[in-house]
Amino acid sequence: MQLDQVFIHEVSPRKVRVTREGVLCFNATWPCSELRSERAYWFEFAENGDLIDTDVPEHEDGGAATALADDCRKWLEGVRPCWLR
Repeated sequence: MQLDQVFIHEVSPRKVRVTREGVLCFNATWPCSELRSERAYWFEFAENGDLIDTDVPEHEDGGAATALADDCRKWLEGVRPCWLR
């Protein structure tokens, strides 16, 4: 298992899961994050990169969730998120 998989991995084509450890790392760079580090989140993207589904609850949805989804989309394109560096 690669170290990145401890934090982020593809669970099916274009569906990315960020683990609790990954959320903790992300939240360290996003001080006012609505996301809870006690849980994992997943994001699913269409072929064109649009976000089509997620398990982020409505009360946790906000700027941090949008930023994390964007990081996941970029990760699928081969760009490592800054919170993993």
